[in-house]
Amino acid sequence: MNLENIDLLSQKVERVLEVLRVLKAEKAQLQSKVDSFESVLAQKDDEIAVLKSSLEERSVELTTLNDTVKSQEDEIQLAQERFQQLLSTIEAELGTEISIAPSEQDSSSVPNEQQEEAPQSDFFS
Repeated sequence: MNLENIDLLSQKVERVLEVLRVLKAEKAQLQSKVDSFESVLAQKDDEIAVLKSSLEERSVELTTLNDTVKSQEDEIQLAQERFQQLLSTIEAELGTEISIAPSEQDSSSVPNEQQEEAPQSDFFS
């Protein structure tokens, strides 16, 4: 081998080494990005777990409230049935029909908004 061939080979080796250094630097940058993305992903996973837990708690609360509403609906239905039975008994004893709906004169003197907001009276208190 002559000196020119050695020089050409040396230049080629230098270029290959330079390319390897560039590739290693790019690999390190990409690895840094991957690590950063993995960190963000882990944070998002933690946030999702917290949100799922919160959602499960809300779901349990909602189920409990739905059960309470259903129970209250049943109680109201039973109270209405008892009231109707009591009203029927009183009407039978008196021999007359009792109107429990407000008269048109009463309802026209009270604005609609106030009628809707007025609390319902408890017939059994």
